Amino acid sequence: MSPPESYRLTSGQLLNPSYSTVLVFALTATDLNRIKTLRVANTALRTWLATETTAGLDMSRNLLVPRIPGVSTLLATEWTPDTTPPTVVAFDVSLNASTLTFTFSETVLVSSLNVSGVTLSNAAAPTVSYTLALPSAASGIDNPIVTISLSVGDTNAVKQYGNLCTSTANSYLSMTAASITDVAIVPTPNAIEAFGAMAIQNFQADRISPRLLTSSLDMTTGILHLHFDEPVRFGTTRVQEVTLADSAGLHPYSLTAASSSVISSNNTLDVDIQIGFDDLNNFKHLYPAVGGPSTLLSLSRVF
Repeated sequence: MSPPESYRLTSGQLLNPSYSTVLVFALTATDLNRIKTLRVANTALRTWLATETTAGLDMSRNLLVPRIPGVSTLLATEWTPDTTPPTVVAFDVSLNASTLTFTFSETVLVSSLNVSGVTLSNAAAPTVSYTLALPSAASGIDNPIVTISLSVGDTNAVKQYGNLCTSTANSYLSMTAASITDVAIVPTPNAIEAFGAMAIQNFQADRISPRLLTSSLDMTTGILHLHFDEPVRFGTTRVQEVTLADSAGLHPYSLTAASSSVISSNNTLDVDIQIGFDDLNNFKHLYPAVGGPSTLLSLSRVF
């Protein structure tokens, strides 16, 4: 009899190098995690051993009698369950790729991930923090390395703060015990060891420029509304880089900082500009029929 899955060890350390009828090996982390991923040896009845003739020699240098997979594999006489909770060794954030990657101390059960137990903060004693929410999720095989694909909502929420995950200095992670478990099944899965305020290991800055999706102009109030695909810093908006024109792109008029100004007060997807009296009248003078869908807008290094 043999288990439905098997794994061939790649390395290890002999812990009792003296001559003996009992050999004790320490498995490498790579081998141990792969065994857990394959669900090999996760119960007493699923722990079998197969060996080749070259696995060892007796004192007279005779080759070992092999234990052939599926024919003469040996069932473990003793089996100790995994009761050690997994821990997070490191984490990385990329707001370019909208990903949050964890490196755990052992293989974890990806399907057990509860993103509401994952919080990003800006310091060990944070003034700003954000807890993830669905539909942010992870997928793939059970592994020590797990990557969460951040939703547009979570990505934009983190960016909106302006002082969260913008550098290594303000990127910290905390996780609750309900966040994820390992793959053990006997006696039960081991929940992660909760922790707070772990500093980031690798940080990838946001290098993607915001993109204007829609705009609207009220010629009565003079309010120009800009809607972007990600949060923008309202305080960095340069109104002099905003140009209005007619539907053919003719009669362009660039706003001036002396007349127009930003009236938004938060870092969001939307920026409102109050076009001043002089700018609005100058534009109307250039193109008297301007308004509504006949107005073109161009931006040049607005932020």
